[in-house]
Amino acid sequence: MKAMLLVSAMLATASVANAADIKAERIGDAWRIRIAGDIEPGDHRKFLRAIEGPWSYYWPVYLTSRGGDLITGLAIGAQIRAHGMSTVADGACASVCGLIWLGGVVRAAIEGSHIGFHAAYYGESKGVTSDGNAVVGAYLRELGFSFDAIRFFTYAPLIRWNG
Repeated sequence: MKAMLLVSAMLATASVANAADIKAERIGDAWRIRIAGDIEPGDHRKFLRAIEGPWSYYWPVYLTSRGGDLITGLAIGAQIRAHGMSTVADGACASVCGLIWLGGVVRAAIEGSHIGFHAAYYGESKGVTSDGNAVVGAYLRELGFSFDAIRFFTYAPLIRWNG
């Protein structure tokens, strides 16, 4: 929980860029949260607004994203776990999207979806960041993952795909 609080504190001064589309959607008699697009600083606030109201904590979170800002994504994943929400990969869910997906208390994927993980990187191919991997490791340990699982989620090199 301390690591999750640290992530939230680090976001207090984050700026907003081209953010993901984050909203509550009604599907028949049910509701869900949809996160689609690149995760950018400030998206955690949009997520918190989307889940306002005690009933929304039981809604699943549908994810489609190539990734984005690490700290913002971890904050969203921490909130998903803190509120006991489930996650569903709905298409390509890579990089920090995969880490958000891991925050679900129940995780699912729509048929044909792809979930990808890799070591934390600075920007466009500026190299692996050990401090980023340390934060990811702390987040995953808070979620209850084993050291072997954490090594798996943070080991692979970054691979670009058009998905």
